[in-house]
Amino acid sequence: MADESIERSAQSGRISGWWQETLSELRRVVWPTREDAMKLTSAVLFVTVLMTVILGGSDLIFTRLLALIYTIVGGS
Repeated sequence: MADESIERSAQSGRISGWWQETLSELRRVVWPTREDAMKLTSAVLFVTVLMTVILGGSDLIFTRLLALIYTIVGGS
């Protein structure tokens, strides 16, 4: 019985220590301003849309190219 209480006490001490360290680290973080966050979000969305268009276009081109090759080669 005594061993279980010691283990629980040690475990709660580790969790408490981890939580205190986490809060300490979060206090040191330099958070972006609202303006910076909006700019960065806009940049991410722009790149996401751009890559979607590029990859979607490439997929469409290659699909049609392979279909053309398949019909030329004589597939049914």
